[in-house]
Amino acid sequence: MEGIPLVRLTMFAIVFTVLCYHTTYAVISKPEVNCSAKMGKDKTATLSCYTCMGRDSENCDWGNVCCKGSCFKLIDEEHDIIAKGCTNEEHEIGSMRIQDTKVHLYWSKNETLKGEMYYCKGKDYCNGGSSVVSSVVMLLVTLAVLKATV
Repeated sequence: MEGIPLVRLTMFAIVFTVLCYHTTYAVISKPEVNCSAKMGKDKTATLSCYTCMGRDSENCDWGNVCCKGSCFKLIDEEHDIIAKGCTNEEHEIGSMRIQDTKVHLYWSKNETLKGEMYYCKGKDYCNGGSSVVSSVVMLLVTLAVLKATV
């Protein structure tokens, strides 16, 4: 086969399949929460934020909660954890502070979740998932490698 060798073409096909899977899965499995139509006790909670704790952004974009303050993403580098959630206080978009959440980690005695906490207004800036973005980046890197080695 002339042009692109079979191995490189196979690599491209695998990466493209992963990209398609991630984009389809993200749309089907993560329905948006309409917080402005909330009928609960607190009708001022109109901001939708992810709530989760995981090892990376790929595995921390599932739960949703309606909030009236700010969304946050906490990066605990010591324990290699990302936590996302909501606070009722208003914070400046894009601001960061060092925070000890006082949430005890079940696998270690007397250690709490703490680190850099970034604030935002919704999933777009600090609180969003990244599976589609990382898939596109992976596809572009693979294409660049294929082109460079031809």
